[in-house]
Amino acid sequence: MKDLYSFDADEAGMDKSYRAMSEAYQAIFKRCGLRFIVIQADSGAIGAKTRRSLLP
Repeated sequence: MKDLYSFDADEAGMDKSYRAMSEAYQAIFKRCGLRFIVIQADSGAIGAKTRRSLLP
């Protein structure tokens, strides 16, 4: 598991940061030949608005 955090001024910036980080991880997995899926995940005690996991 790896958590990612950003310090954006607003929700639009947070969404932009999330997309960039997600695309970077997906590109790395693809270059390594790893198959993966993106799933919705429970944020648990953190209480984040959204949480997704990349599962190889």
